[in-house]
Amino acid sequence: MTDDKDRAAPMIGQFSGPPTNSPRVALRRKDESEGEIEEKEAEKGEVQQATSKTPTQIQNEFMKGLEDVGLELNQARAIMDEVLEKGYWTETHQIRKKELIVRSRGYRDTLRSQRFLEVENPTYAMGMDEIIMRYNSAASLVRFGDRKFDFPEDQKGTSDEEIEAAFEERRRFLEGLPSIVVGKINTIVFNMDVKLGAVFAEGAPEDF
Repeated sequence: MTDDKDRAAPMIGQFSGPPTNSPRVALRRKDESEGEIEEKEAEKGEVQQATSKTPTQIQNEFMKGLEDVGLELNQARAIMDEVLEKGYWTETHQIRKKELIVRSRGYRDTLRSQRFLEVENPTYAMGMDEIIMRYNSAASLVRFGDRKFDFPEDQKGTSDEEIEAAFEERRRFLEGLPSIVVGKINTIVFNMDVKLGAVFAEGAPEDF
């Protein structure tokens, strides 16, 4: 048996143990089969591949997203320019003889919906979705038929009270419409949001 004092002192910066040390083996749970281990390793590989896409792959996915919502690249550029310059983008639709104009929303509108949800605290997901749709449509409604609505937030120096009063006017107007019409408006606003999501998705050309 070798005495401790006869052992050679390790050199500074040397982290390996004595030659008699055996390498440690990674332990696994007793109830974990070889198949489960292989499955987990495969999942890790898929996650790594998903997070390490090439620029070409990202660009192709972006173009596919535009195609899915029926937009050409030049249309996507125009939409993004309008949002960046004006703060919103508008769409015009026709519901029979009624002209409908809706616009994209700002961060203020998102915060308003969040505050309302915190107060109401709806129990069911369906109730939450309904609230969000109603608030989104009211925040987006520019015109319906002969009725045109103001957006005081577009003007500098407008008070919070004026902005919220204008929103409440739009919300009350929607509540007075037939349910089937409100559902149609909700769908149009939702589809507009989907388009915006595709336009601003990862992979947009650098000249955006």
